[in-house]
Amino acid sequence: MPGVLGHDGWWLVSDAWWDRAALTRGPGATKARGQVADFSFRLFVVGQTERSQAAWTNLRTVCERLVPGRYEIEVVDAAEHPELAAEQRVLATPTVVRIAPGPQRRVVGDLSDHSRTTAALGLPGNAELPPEWRCDS
Repeated sequence: MPGVLGHDGWWLVSDAWWDRAALTRGPGATKARGQVADFSFRLFVVGQTERSQAAWTNLRTVCERLVPGRYEIEVVDAAEHPELAAEQRVLATPTVVRIAPGPQRRVVGDLSDHSRTTAALGLPGNAELPPEWRCDS
């Protein structure tokens, strides 16, 4: 694993902007340490770019809206951990991989289209999305 679980329940991956947010359970999380979240994501980035930050922010926004307290987001810098990127077959960044529940799903990009991100990652359906996120076509 690229990071270690900190004493406060956050994963620390590196000295980057995502240190305190590398593995996020969400503010409303009730999971005890060691328990598995309902949804687990691994976000691959390279460096501290605007697109990397946007992807993390967008993923967290979607999760907080649809599965608050029931998710984990692990941020991995693919340049620092190329073996993890190769293992997950990550060819472009940012890429998010839904680790759990199976089967794995992945989305490449900054995740700014929340409706498509929600559908691609298999999160709860369109009915639970705010109107501006829905794609009811």
